[in-house]
Amino acid sequence: MENEQIRPDIFSFSDHQSYLKAVFSFNKRQRRAFSFAFCSRKLGISESYLKNVFARRRHLNLNLVAKVARTFNLLKEEQGFLTLLVIRDQTEDPEIRNHFDSILQIIAIARNTVGPTKVIGISNNFLTIARS
Repeated sequence: MENEQIRPDIFSFSDHQSYLKAVFSFNKRQRRAFSFAFCSRKLGISESYLKNVFARRRHLNLNLVAKVARTFNLLKEEQGFLTLLVIRDQTEDPEIRNHFDSILQIIAIARNTVGPTKVIGISNNFLTIARS
């Protein structure tokens, strides 16, 4: 029996750069052609920018999340979580960052207890989550 690799679970990551590096490595092990050059072309960015994101020297541009989702074959709920991670990681205000940390933690817990979820609303410091 061949040793199957388990795809990284975005809901267990606390920053977008580490997740992207892990999911890139996973895809690279699955397909040799999955390279920095391949991803850079698909995303319309330079290889050095992509490498800097993986090395945590740069943040992913929020406008690239949809392209990243297609390139890495992310599910809609994974794309939504990645979007929140990118916003949180780019936020410099500690209070806003803590707010996003709370939201991300609630989503991860909800997903692990009730299954796939989607955020359907945020208001008055309450997060409304529904099963997908």
